[in-house]
Amino acid sequence: YTTACVKCSSDMKVLLVCVYRTGPICEAFFKDLNSLLEVVAQRFDYILIGGDFNIHVEKATSHETTELLEILNSYNMSQLVDLATHQQGGTIDLLLDNSNV
Repeated sequence: YTTACVKCSSDMKVLLVCVYRTGPICEAFFKDLNSLLEVVAQRFDYILIGGDFNIHVEKATSHETTELLEILNSYNMSQLVDLATHQQGGTIDLLLDNSNV
């Protein structure tokens, strides 16, 4: 997987993160995502994460979906995409933020 981060300065500390995850799903991805959020949640007022996670979040009983959503929920991150993003159906491209809107 690949990530890129951009810090924006204003009255609010804003972080934009782009994720592209390919290949088989491994525990290292979840550990790294959790570590990233653990650090940035303390330093930024607003976090926006977008990208191709290649995890079908519409499959609520999937181990990968459950693990991803548990991590995101623990940092008050919300999934903003509610429609299919894959040409064969399913939601694998995500847009997440911590605004609780």
